[in-house]
Amino acid sequence: VIACACADPSRPHRLLGRESVVPQEAADGLFVAAKAVVEAVAKLCQQETLASEPSMMIAFNHFMQNRMIVVSDPHPNFSSRCRLLHMGEAYWSVATELMQEPCAAWALRQQYGSVESLKNLFTRVLRVRPVLSRADLERAMQRQLETRAPDGNMRSVEEGLDLCGSCAGPGFDVDEAIAVAWQLAQSLPPPIAGPEEEDEGDCSAAALMQMQSRGARVWRQVGELGGGMPVFAVDGSHPPSVQCPDMRQLHHLFSVFGLTPAQVAFAYDPSGRCVCERRLFLDLARIPRAARLRNPGAVATFWAAELAHALAHLGAGPTHGEHLHQL
Repeated sequence: VIACACADPSRPHRLLGRESVVPQEAADGLFVAAKAVVEAVAKLCQQETLASEPSMMIAFNHFMQNRMIVVSDPHPNFSSRCRLLHMGEAYWSVATELMQEPCAAWALRQQYGSVESLKNLFTRVLRVRPVLSRADLERAMQRQLETRAPDGNMRSVEEGLDLCGSCAGPGFDVDEAIAVAWQLAQSLPPPIAGPEEEDEGDCSAAALMQMQSRGARVWRQVGELGGGMPVFAVDGSHPPSVQCPDMRQLHHLFSVFGLTPAQVAFAYDPSGRCVCERRLFLDLARIPRAARLRNPGAVATFWAAELAHALAHLGAGPTHGEHLHQL
């Protein structure tokens, strides 16, 4: 069914001994078929003993070699739309703080139901991530920004999750948000120690719930990098030792964005939470990753993306919903 649904409409896939199937017709029935197969495989795996696990191994090998985890992703342009996932892309559930985010709709528990045999198949047999955390989501989004180049074409069957491509909802003006971020950046004072602001502004109910579940942080200056760039950390935490990045390159990037070095600082949160939700911080924990890039151009692109992410929060607010992704 997957092969039929993914086929070129001008060259529909023909099953052995059967007539060819129109791709959209196959796509319309793909998720229903996938759910039936998954439920059958889950029952087989549940019945096997620990001493004999042929079905488990067969299932694991097939899912490992192909994108065979199907999730429904409705879109008004299609009668039915699905996404095909590898085991490493899928997740059984999401953390409490992500329940109001778009990614919650793709959780396998939400898609297939919370039956124990299905949870066993996905999390134990196929080794899918049991819970998607905020840090997991941000790492996955960063990987997509660095590696994926969408072609702009929309299909009834897509590969992978488009974590960064959610469209801004009604009432959100992207151009206005960019203008606000730019204006705020020009007059932003140097970062200082103390608690984060808790102004909720015009946040939606979902965003407000997310903010309340995460709580405010208190930042303390714990040192400097490069002889002058402050380093902040969440109260009581000790940042790791890192190699100082090329400060001249960073200062050049700041000027490109219309900023001065005094307006930006490095920060560290041991929980992995985004450090720039409310302040113009660059994540200290990202320095080792940048250091592994040998090409100076790649390093500049890396820090430009980090800085753009921090500036986007000025226009979209502290939460990580679709508005931030759109910016």
